[in-house]
Amino acid sequence: MVTLRPERCGAVIVSYADSGKYSLLSSFEAFILSLFDGTRTLRDIVALLASLEDSPSLDVVRHDVSNLAADNSDFIELLSAPEEHPRFDVAPRDLLSRHDLFTRPARPERPLWIDLYLTRNCNLKCIYCFADAKHGTAQSTPSGDSGRERRLFNIAGQIADLGVKRLLVTGGEPTMSHDLLELIQFFTQRKIEVVLATNACLITGIVAERLARAGLREIQVKLDASSPDLQDRLSGVKGTYQQLIRGIRTLREQPFSITVAIVVTALNVDEIPEVIRVCAELGVDKVSPRIYAAGIWALAGRGGAYLNPSPEAIELLQQKLKEAQGRYRSSLDIASFEPSRFKKKTEREVPTCPGLVSSCTILDNGSVVPCETLADY
Repeated sequence: MVTLRPERCGAVIVSYADSGKYSLLSSFEAFILSLFDGTRTLRDIVALLASLEDSPSLDVVRHDVSNLAADNSDFIELLSAPEEHPRFDVAPRDLLSRHDLFTRPARPERPLWIDLYLTRNCNLKCIYCFADAKHGTAQSTPSGDSGRERRLFNIAGQIADLGVKRLLVTGGEPTMSHDLLELIQFFTQRKIEVVLATNACLITGIVAERLARAGLREIQVKLDASSPDLQDRLSGVKGTYQQLIRGIRTLREQPFSITVAIVVTALNVDEIPEVIRVCAELGVDKVSPRIYAAGIWALAGRGGAYLNPSPEAIELLQQKLKEAQGRYRSSLDIASFEPSRFKKKTEREVPTCPGLVSSCTILDNGSVVPCETLADY
């Protein structure tokens, strides 16, 4: 089975029958190969291309098409006679509606971004946590792991050497780690964009100022509910709502770009529009609702199917998000999510996972995994 798939730049042709062998094509190359769909002879294809406006001579077209076919012989089958129905489900003309006809798509040879777990310790015990963070109040120190600091900065050096451009520092709660400021400064001095994922409960004016001085410019915080009782239930710790609000207000005093990540569950799906209103009042820059994903820790009792919002609730939320996007257009960036992800898809409709392709997650013990939802698995 061979499939031809358009991309933002060019296209890719894949032979699933040959261990997923693929070739990267420019839009124009993909257009030509799409004509080899089983319904045309080589003579038909050459004649068609030669008839296009500004085409070179028939001999040049024949030469170029033959070479392109030879270069992609792994994907082309010679038939004794044309078939009635095309083998590709993409229209050749659609492959030409690109900004650049002659640029091939790229495939990264190294991660473009990395999620770095700085610690598993956390001051909260969120019922939906997929990182299996360990609840506690003590700041992590090197005393429990004599090689931790050496290992951490060895990893940091490798990340910098790879040329990674963007890094998410996460956990657990990274502000509980004594290495945080030094690590952020290490990366920002090397022109690596750092995003700090924090619940903001432990943020004080002094901490916020030090983070800004270390070069941090972008922060992701959390707020899942507009009612204190529900937020405390989701966070697993009483008094969390007030701590989150106070932390976000403190961060606003520094020149950070602040995104509020909302984990959408069956418990809070109806409160999301009100959470967005609170975020607008707080003056954050962006709100990013994210559908709850259980991860493997649901198998151990952390979260579970009871937190899954219904498809109907998701559809309704999407409508309310569109209304909010219009209402707060001038002051707040509200991200969307696609409800169709909850509908059954065919094999070809499943999106490509970037894990260990363009991104990866590095755990606090130095292990590398595809993504945080597969941590320790």
